Amino acid sequence: AGGYFVFSKKSEPITQQTPASQNPTPPATQNDNSQTMTTQDKTVSWKTYTNLKYGIEFKYPPSLALTEREITHPTGDSFEVSFRENNSLSFTAVVYLKNPTGDIDQSLNYIKMNYKDAQKTVVNNYPALRYFNSNNVIIFSGQKSYSFGNDVSGEGKPLTAADFNIVVNSASIRN
Repeated sequence: AGGYFVFSKKSEPITQQTPASQNPTPPATQNDNSQTMTTQDKTVSWKTYTNLKYGIEFKYPPSLALTEREITHPTGDSFEVSFRENNSLSFTAVVYLKNPTGDIDQSLNYIKMNYKDAQKTVVNNYPALRYFNSNNVIIFSGQKSYSFGNDVSGEGKPLTAADFNIVVNSASIRN
C-alpha cells in the first residue's frame, strides 16, 4: 500500500445560461469540496492521541488500541506508540529526542541508501521526509524527529494510504 496526498481545488460555481424565451431554471452549482467533507466527516469519530511530555498530537481511527513505551539506545532515547487492531500492528509513531541521523539532509542521504524513493516534503509547515512508497514519514522539529510508519510488512493490518495520510497530516507538534 502506498501513500498519496489529495488536494482539492475550490472552483467557482458554474451557472447555466438560459435564453430569455425559455423558462428559467435555477443555476447549477458544482461543489469540489467532497474530498474535504469526506475527510472531515470520517475523522469526527476518530480519537486524538496527545503526549504533552514529547510534544505530539494526532488523530487515529477509533478501532485501534495503543501501547506506549520508552526506548533507550546508543543513538538517543526515543518514545514509541504502537497502534493495533485485533493484536495486528497497524502503524507506529516514534519520537526521537535527538534525531539519530542528524539534520534532514543527513537523514535523507542515510535513508536513500535503502529507500531510493525517499524525498523531502513538508507536513504542517515542518520539514519532513517520505519514503518506502509513502508508508514512512519523518517530521523534523529542532533536535527531535517524529517518525510515522504504516505497517506494510504483510504481518500486520496497515491503515489505508488515505487514512495513514490523515494521521500524518493531523500531527501537531509542540516543542
